[in-house]
Amino acid sequence: MLSKLQQNDWDPLSPESWARSLGLVHVPMFGGERAGISTNNHSILLDGLKGSFAISRDEELISDYKPLEWSWSSNMRHIVFLTKSNVFVKRWDSPDHVLTKRCPTSPAGALELFSEMEASRNSRLPDVISRMLKAFRAIRATLLPYTTNTVDYIRVFNALLLGAEQARLGKIDFSEWERSRTISQAIGVLGDSLADELASSILDVSIGHLLDFFIAPDPNTNYILEPDLLIRHAAGQLYQEAHFEIEREAIRQLSFPGMAGDDQSKGTVKRDARFTPPSLARTIVEQAFRAFSAPTNLPDSISVLDPACGSGVFLQETVRELLHLRYKGKVILNAFDISAVSCVITKFCLERVAHEAREYGIDVKIHIEQQDALHTDWSKHDFIFMNPPFLNLQRMSLDERAVVKSILDNLFSGHVDLAMAFLWKAKQSLRAGGLLGTILPNPMLSSNSAAKLREAIANEMSLTLVGSFRGYNYFLGAMVEPAFILLKNEVSNALEQTVRIITAEEGKEDRALRLLRRGYEELTAEQGVEILHENFINVDKINWLPKTRSQVNLLSKLTELNLPQTKELFTIHQGARTGNNEVFVLTKDVRQNLPTEEHPYFKPLAGSKSIEGGRIVPSQYVFFPYDKNGLLLQSEQSLMDVIPQYYTHYLLPHEEKLKARSGIGDMQWWRLTRERSWQWTQSPKIVTKYFGDVGSFAFDVNGNYVVGQGYAWSWKIAENDEYEIRDEFVLTNLYWAYTAILNSEVFRQLLKLHCPQVNGGQFDLSNRYVEVIRLPDLSDNNRVSGDLVEALVEMGHMIGRGELVGSQSLSDTVAKVYGIPLSEWSLE
Repeated sequence: MLSKLQQNDWDPLSPESWARSLGLVHVPMFGGERAGISTNNHSILLDGLKGSFAISRDEELISDYKPLEWSWSSNMRHIVFLTKSNVFVKRWDSPDHVLTKRCPTSPAGALELFSEMEASRNSRLPDVISRMLKAFRAIRATLLPYTTNTVDYIRVFNALLLGAEQARLGKIDFSEWERSRTISQAIGVLGDSLADELASSILDVSIGHLLDFFIAPDPNTNYILEPDLLIRHAAGQLYQEAHFEIEREAIRQLSFPGMAGDDQSKGTVKRDARFTPPSLARTIVEQAFRAFSAPTNLPDSISVLDPACGSGVFLQETVRELLHLRYKGKVILNAFDISAVSCVITKFCLERVAHEAREYGIDVKIHIEQQDALHTDWSKHDFIFMNPPFLNLQRMSLDERAVVKSILDNLFSGHVDLAMAFLWKAKQSLRAGGLLGTILPNPMLSSNSAAKLREAIANEMSLTLVGSFRGYNYFLGAMVEPAFILLKNEVSNALEQTVRIITAEEGKEDRALRLLRRGYEELTAEQGVEILHENFINVDKINWLPKTRSQVNLLSKLTELNLPQTKELFTIHQGARTGNNEVFVLTKDVRQNLPTEEHPYFKPLAGSKSIEGGRIVPSQYVFFPYDKNGLLLQSEQSLMDVIPQYYTHYLLPHEEKLKARSGIGDMQWWRLTRERSWQWTQSPKIVTKYFGDVGSFAFDVNGNYVVGQGYAWSWKIAENDEYEIRDEFVLTNLYWAYTAILNSEVFRQLLKLHCPQVNGGQFDLSNRYVEVIRLPDLSDNNRVSGDLVEALVEMGHMIGRGELVGSQSLSDTVAKVYGIPLSEWSLE
């Protein structure tokens, strides 16, 4: 799969050649000269987490412990020594073991060795990140009696790390630093102005025991920390892990009133803070500079913004990329974050990379503000990189809703997400030709609520990259699948514009990024990774959800067959909202214990808890005093007369809570919050869960069930003649046939195409997603044979009876009904 250029460019003694062939990022191990070390011989090859390793061309150090100390400090599991004849691989946690290989004569040999390292066991001993997190916890425990301000903990941690580095490099007197006994003394030795930023109550706190974490040998490995290597190569992971530590502690504190510090931002927990893996941030930044109008001839001054900076990883990678491009000019790094902790971390990390950049001729300016980005002016920038907070409308505060509505204006529609406001504001804050790289909730790429926003952006910007990683493990703490996009602030000819589409299965994310970096023009379904290059004219202007080649082909065939969309065949209704399930929803046994004359006012509930294996298993009943004319019990007196026991034991004790529901008030406070008037009339319908998969669709034969957490599909009588069906449809067996289709693996492929997946892998079955899925019209005898329909009807009946239906047989029949061979459905 390697290009001829990569084959011909192979040099086994060149770390840069290894990086190009493997799709890694080459970075010098050391940021400057080190006494007694030929720094040009030592490098780090980065691509994130397991795939990163140290590399050395110094044969004399193969038997020395020092390179292992460097790799441990850099958080690199392996170090590879290159010689003319052999390659030696060592691990810091197995210092006596050496893997010897012949020097690769081609990139294929390097790939083989890399695969071995990537698949090797995890470290047996705690790594440097674990040690530093232990140090952070010890600092927090030491300072807690004197301050609850998390910013103080971070600043002291930074000071001790910085002091250890300066002492290790001989820039301050090591023995004097080692003798520091208080925070004040340590800062005095360091000569830092940090004292003005720390709470005076902690300056005299004893820290002698804390210094050992930074200058004493690690008790598990006996390695001595090289702080400059830790900061240079592992700061992103270290501070993101530290930030997670802070988030977890914040959640614990919020459980106990009075425990959280004054600086604690409750919004940080609420906003589902997730931090960007450095490998992805690095890739987005790289691709953005490559998409710039002239990446090798950048302007003399560049402005970059991250409006939700977290630990500043995007801006760190920006400087790294500029160093790689040998840029000589001015770069202004701008950052906002609502969290004071994030601002302190970002400032510390950026000052480090800026110091090195200045040595190489880059004039770096840093501007960091603790601000809610949506409440401040962003100015104009050449590049904007961000991982904005994901927050849906239901969880927003009134202030957040107001500002989102103000920013989106006429683009505000339906179930908006806070990230949408960030995206639109970023678009408006880019200079002409500028690049926006952002991580977004996967549903934003296809949801109806973001359709207007996507169309507005597509009319004024060029989509150059869109990617999606399946699953939730790549982004720690993510509750929805994230995606990422790259947009250029210019309108290109749709015939000439190319969009790269990247998809990766869970566990293959870093592989996808490496393959993208290696420059594949197209890669189809290679071991869970797919990279497509599509003309923009072939990409849906409104739906940006990444699709594999097989999915693109499948959609094309479904369109060619002119199959109707679900919304043309069925009317999809959302289920009832009680407003208080504790009062209105009863178990089967509780309802049975009520007087018999009260039973008719309760109906079996269909939804997420009662649909299993394609059939309804009644386990709950909902209070539903309605008929085709509406509410039956119009007064409290009627409640006392008709359902006295339920009124006395369930309704009356919760009267105030029920009155407090939005839109209810004092009048008829026993109503459901939203009973949905379509449920007043009893009729057959297909019922679905709210979130589900195969087995989440069932047929309510008699229409006895009230739909709760889910949806109801009823046959649609359209106004046009093409799909006008008589009422007799409900008397046919076609509902059973559709039940079979909807519970097939074939239909699951269509759910994957259109419905976002939530944590746990289930699909969001909301009507805004499923209504556009293509379905065969089984009532059209000219398009679907009677034999196939009869087969589906029988399978539907079997599913309804709880009998086992062969998945292969069902899938084969459904594929034939669609008119597309089963082999083209890419069943897993």
